[in-house]
Amino acid sequence: VYGRDGVPFLLVECKAPTVRLSPAVLEQTARYNQTLRAEYLLVSNGLAHVCLRCTETGIQPVPNLPTFG
Repeated sequence: VYGRDGVPFLLVECKAPTVRLSPAVLEQTARYNQTLRAEYLLVSNGLAHVCLRCTETGIQPVPNLPTFG
């Protein structure tokens, strides 16, 4: 998802419901983001969802989806 400014805002990774959202799955999504450099990552298997924020100091979980800007 790109922001109104054309900069990558959110990278969404959708997994099958049988895939557990393990640290390895989250790391895979973070590797995908190395090219796009979106500020937020959302990983979902349709049953569970994890939202992460990427900053210069690392990747941190966030409790809610970001507001689209």
